[in-house]
Amino acid sequence: MSRRLTIAAVLALAVPAALVPSPALAAPKTYLIKNDDRCLTYAADRTPAKPGFRAQANYCPSTKFDGYLWKRTARSQLAITYRGRTYCLGAPKGTAVQVGRCSGDKRQQFTFPVVKEGVWDTVIQIRWKHLRNLCLHHNVRRPWEISAATCGHSGSDQHWVMVRR
Repeated sequence: MSRRLTIAAVLALAVPAALVPSPALAAPKTYLIKNDDRCLTYAADRTPAKPGFRAQANYCPSTKFDGYLWKRTARSQLAITYRGRTYCLGAPKGTAVQVGRCSGDKRQQFTFPVVKEGVWDTVIQIRWKHLRNLCLHHNVRRPWEISAATCGHSGSDQHWVMVRR
């Protein structure tokens, strides 16, 4: 009988502890999205036609990650939070890639095909799901610019690494 009580006592302690998520597992999966030494972020779009936000690249921060942490949503979107609101990477408009309120817009959906799988990181392309053969492109001549380009024609300018934070 004491063996049964011992097993019951151990299970009574172990089961609730296993059901409570640890902080690492409970935290949302957020990523720094990198292309070489630059990280994907956003900035104010000051063009008169469409005030709002646009995607841009900036030097990756070493400690403070506000404005650089992206989440992959269930709808295959890339989302970022700013002042309590969630914004998603959207469709290209002219040369800029828009960042706007997350919605059911299919032009905010992406696929993430693997280009190369390494020991330390996996290199991917960020491809629009419903825009014909367009990938997220980092302009090396103007390193802050993010645009859309035909997939596969720009070499490593379309290669991104998602670093989990």
